[in-house]
Amino acid sequence: MVKRQGDMAESMRKSLRDETARVEDRFAKAESIFGETKGLFPLEGSSAPPPLPNPKVIRDTFSMPVGDYELLDRLKTRALAMGIAVNKSELIRAGLRLLNEIDEGDFRASINRVDKVKLGRPKY
Repeated sequence: MVKRQGDMAESMRKSLRDETARVEDRFAKAESIFGETKGLFPLEGSSAPPPLPNPKVIRDTFSMPVGDYELLDRLKTRALAMGIAVNKSELIRAGLRLLNEIDEGDFRASINRVDKVKLGRPKY
């Protein structure tokens, strides 16, 4: 029985050595493929500018007519057809930027086309 346990222990050691060698070979192959990273990452102490912090966001709620809400869905679908994933907040912010870029006459016309909504929370 002692001989059998010795054979099993030696077999386990050999198996472990073989597995370790295979793992080292895989790492060596990976290093040969992916190991050259010269110039990809900035060195410590380099003059690269630090990443910009995320801008502070303000959460707000507002009401809008059903037609405008449906328009948001249509615009989201249109963006998806072009391969752009966009949410409602991004659409509204893009619209704000466009309004900021147009001249006074077009701005006035755009504002006058918007239906007025009763202020306050709806009463059910």
